[in-house]
Amino acid sequence: MAREQHTVAVVCPHPDDESIFCGGTIRRLADAGHRVVVIAATTGDAGEPDPDGRDLAAVRAAELTAAATILGIDAVRHLGFADSGLGADRGPGSLTGAPLDEVVDRLTETLADERVTALICDDADGIYGHPDHRRCHEAAFLAAERAGIGYVYEVTVDREHLHFVETHLVATASDALAESAPGSPAVFGRSTVEIDLTVDVGDALTAKRAAFAAHASQLPTGSPVMVLDDDAFRAVYGLEWFCRLGDRGPLDDLTG
Repeated sequence: MAREQHTVAVVCPHPDDESIFCGGTIRRLADAGHRVVVIAATTGDAGEPDPDGRDLAAVRAAELTAAATILGIDAVRHLGFADSGLGADRGPGSLTGAPLDEVVDRLTETLADERVTALICDDADGIYGHPDHRRCHEAAFLAAERAGIGYVYEVTVDREHLHFVETHLVATASDALAESAPGSPAVFGRSTVEIDLTVDVGDALTAKRAAFAAHASQLPTGSPVMVLDDDAFRAVYGLEWFCRLGDRGPLDDLTG
């Protein structure tokens, strides 16, 4: 029996989060015939500055478009909020500075426009606690309810697994958050027993690595992640992890 085809939305706080945390799953969903839409909540303008002085928001939008082509993404949508960064001074145009209802309204409208039937968003702690990641979870959860989406998955990382491999980008980000926002716990992801699905993305690693490279402003050639050899890259990024909210859906089919 043919499996049901879905339009799967991936709500990412910043351009590059889609590739880092679930790029392999996206590629596998696309290869299985599902339509995948990435919705970038922020412009990522508080990321690492562009070395050539170009407008970072424009650079990162172009990088996301390039990564989307590599991963088989059908559409890229932008909610248009500014990156909140790690500090406490967040303006009204930022994702965390805007009223939650405004964020949910924009996201719900986008989900309806794209006729989304399944959704991937961050876990409740924002994977590693970044304020934009937390806000994305809040907004996505509420928007999915409004839109009547029955298949919702929270992307996370298995922190126990990551103890045994080279450093994952999430660990570096967690350390940066703890340094920039004293009092933030230097913890990330979920324990193994809390995770519902582990997706093996070994067959999609070439695409995933190329998508990383597309985000060159944040993951430049010569950075620790980009110089990993193939075996080390597979050990760190060859699995992707999710918690399921609601019914079994298209991601479950990837694990069977």
